[in-house]
Amino acid sequence: EPFGPHAVAAEANRRFKAHLREPVGPRTASDVLRRLVREGELELVQKGKANHEALYRRRVRGGDSQ
Repeated sequence: EPFGPHAVAAEANRRFKAHLREPVGPRTASDVLRRLVREGELELVQKGKANHEALYRRRVRGGDSQ
């Protein structure tokens, strides 16, 4: 299921609200997602444009079923 930085930021803020000094923004989440793509943990499904966010998904590894 594809996800974007807005969804990741919202989920991080929901789960870790008590531990965060300030909410995580979608730009910060986007930076982390791009780093995870470079490291091979995620795949880019759709490149972001000015009007819509990039979409990512978990990388399918050999032997894993999804």
